Amino acid sequence: MNLTIRNILNKIRAGYTHKHIMLDDLCKILDIGKSGLYSKLNGRTSFSINELIVICKYYKLSLDYFVYEDKLEELPYSFLADTIRLGNETAEQYVTNWFNHLSQIDKIPQLELYYLANEIPIFYYFRNPRLLGLKLFIWSKLGNDKITESINYYAEHPTINVFSKHLSERYASRNTVEIWNPNMFNELLQQVRFFRSEIKQQDDGLLQRLKADLINVVDQMARSTETGLKKMNNPSEEAGELTIYLNELRFSNEMILILSEKQSVIYQQYDVPNYLRSHDPRICDHSKGYIDTVMSQSTMISMSARQKATDLIHHFRNEIEEKWPE
Repeated sequence: MNLTIRNILNKIRAGYTHKHIMLDDLCKILDIGKSGLYSKLNGRTSFSINELIVICKYYKLSLDYFVYEDKLEELPYSFLADTIRLGNETAEQYVTNWFNHLSQIDKIPQLELYYLANEIPIFYYFRNPRLLGLKLFIWSKLGNDKITESINYYAEHPTINVFSKHLSERYASRNTVEIWNPNMFNELLQQVRFFRSEIKQQDDGLLQRLKADLINVVDQMARSTETGLKKMNNPSEEAGELTIYLNELRFSNEMILILSEKQSVIYQQYDVPNYLRSHDPRICDHSKGYIDTVMSQSTMISMSARQKATDLIHHFRNEIEEKWPE
């Protein structure tokens, strides 16, 4: 048995408590008997390429990784994109998908979480049903101009509300480093101006209620710079620490990086509101190096640099007052 096949089998074996269960599963997915499997395991016969592909697909392993294991520098870089894999998602599927990803992240012990924000972090929208409804409406319109669902439809959707509340709470409980920039509100303000007429047609007072919601977001951001903490909906639960850096540059896309000893993953925005993700340690390590560089060129404004933090919050409020359509 060659090294590649042996390493694949060792990786699979690590996920089983009993070897005989693994052997039964291999027989089932390869559609062969025990004697045929033992013959392959003992090296008397060989696994075919198709059989290795079937095994890797079943166990969600990368065959490339094992083929290139002795020459990792030649290993292709791997990314996953749910939109490409699953096709265009509905708003409900999009929020549910985020919930599923964060549920998996929740299981990672002692993780480090970094959020390099291009605009208002997506988890801030999950806290406010009406603002989330606005963003889902905008994203849906950008993807399909024939979309007829209103902002209130998304804001009052029961499934979206349940999952977004869980997402907000889970993110709020995790210690996080967020990197902000002065232009974080520009994209949303521009989008609201563009869709102003459609929003007013849905509900004449909706624009003003959305403006008040956005000002509340700024108020919470101000409190986070003062306390270094996130906000929990349930005051009895412990809020995650929030370390905030201000960088004066405008980032081309967003990056969410989760690091731990056992598993790391990066989410890189590529087609708003969609993300590429990768568990490739080389990509995660490279991204951490990039974030470290950005942080070294930034100013920490959580519980420090109070004047800079105050000026930034004042800037956000002025942006809303000056650019929000009436």
